[in-house]
Amino acid sequence: MKIKTLSKLCLGLVMLGSVAGLTSCKAGLTYEEAPENIYSEVGLSAFTVRSRQLFENQVWGVNYDQWVPEVLYTVVVGGSSSIEWTNETGSDYMLEDGTAVAPGQTVTLSGTMTEESDASAPDGVVTVLHSYVLPEATYTTENKGFVFDGSKFSGEFELVDPTNNQSQSIKLPIKQNELICDFTLVDYDACTVEPQDDAPALGIPADYTQSRRYLVRNNRTHRPAGVEEYRRLYEVRLTFLP
Repeated sequence: MKIKTLSKLCLGLVMLGSVAGLTSCKAGLTYEEAPENIYSEVGLSAFTVRSRQLFENQVWGVNYDQWVPEVLYTVVVGGSSSIEWTNETGSDYMLEDGTAVAPGQTVTLSGTMTEESDASAPDGVVTVLHSYVLPEATYTTENKGFVFDGSKFSGEFELVDPTNNQSQSIKLPIKQNELICDFTLVDYDACTVEPQDDAPALGIPADYTQSRRYLVRNNRTHRPAGVEEYRRLYEVRLTFLP
């Protein structure tokens, strides 16, 4: 019993000494101050809007002669990259900038980043990320060894260039309340992103039928004494194309 007690006591002293040593080492450290272009960086280089779809026993494995139980595909339907949209509404469609798209006309649309005044935002400015979103997504399998089978679908869908009611690509309507939005930060090592006002986390399916705000904070760098943390407020606004 004495030996066990002594062993526990020795172990406790060793751990206490380690913690004290670690604390002492950290207390004695000095950090290199980040240059201004690093500690002030709160920018985005891009943003992406994606649609996703889970296919269950709807993809045929040609070489395996069996159905794929589950496969999840995602595809870009908006964001800062360019998308092509054809107006199939039968009448003119007016874009946000006042441009009229005639019936049957195909246009290339890209997302924008613009600044608007907002007294509640850091520096009184909010950066608006606006994007048009396609009404449908085209999902494509990895290769021709996997094909979508039309007999496994119902409702609104379209096989692309099908053979025997099978195709490597399929068009399906997007789900507006299950879109995935992602930010590409200029400096991931320096910044974090925080959802605001009940906005969903980035990178997961969520409802973007209303505007969503996110705060980018440069909170991972060592700033000079007296320099406040740099922040920028972003707002995602999506326009869903018909």
